Amino acid sequence: MLRQWFHQLPELHETGSIQTASRLLSVIWSRIGELERRNRDLEHHPALARAVTWLFRHYADPGGISELAARAGVSTSHLNLLFRRQFGIGPQRYLNELRLSRARQLLANPYWSIAEVAGKSGFPDPNYFSRKFRALYRQTPQECRRTLLSSGWVDHNPEKPGKAGSGGG
Repeated sequence: MLRQWFHQLPELHETGSIQTASRLLSVIWSRIGELERRNRDLEHHPALARAVTWLFRHYADPGGISELAARAGVSTSHLNLLFRRQFGIGPQRYLNELRLSRARQLLANPYWSIAEVAGKSGFPDPNYFSRKFRALYRQTPQECRRTLLSSGWVDHNPEKPGKAGSGGG
């Protein structure tokens, strides 16, 4: 869904055509409407809302779907059913795609290595991260970073290694 048009943004940015920009805005507008409908649907499923909220806040934390189900107050099988009904995919795939989406954003920070981006995204194994990233986006994290940096999609407020959580020293 959103990952498809997000994946196309660098390409659309490079073409610079009015028609392409118009098409992009149309897609974004329809996606926003779709997200609003899904958010309204979440109000009817408090367990699913709790699970999704927790995932967005703790996507990089280790832990399995059974822990997520316990936090949501439902069984693993019921959580799986809720995710499939709402999103068309299971909770593990949802989590992986959320992590990969965040990783794609983090790749715009030129100070972090691919391994650091993987770790910050919830993938302790950079090789596994690279395989999953390539499977979803059809390019390696390195290729994605080059595309982002060359097309101006740079993190303009990058956190340099060793600065975060250093206590000012």
